[in-house]
Amino acid sequence: MRTDPRAAFDAMTREEQAKAFTVAGAEAIRSGADPARVVNARRGMYEAGGRLLTREATTRRGIGRPIRLMPEQIYRDARDRSETLRLLRLHGYII
Repeated sequence: MRTDPRAAFDAMTREEQAKAFTVAGAEAIRSGADPARVVNARRGMYEAGGRLLTREATTRRGIGRPIRLMPEQIYRDARDRSETLRLLRLHGYII
């Protein structure tokens, strides 16, 4: 049996979403980010200079950039919704 990750996410309450995906991760998914990309980014997460980054999907075959911000960092850095969406696209969360 296959489960659609987006449908499973949408069936959760906001509290369940935040617990499963982090507050910023859940907000990124609600903004259109791919749930798999948000979850997988946590695998390669690290902190450098007080910023949350990931190495996940930064290889030559990955679609991400050499330095990829975590959704948490994007929400800290963005000044408004349009910049948030631009950064989510730039860092490969929204395709």
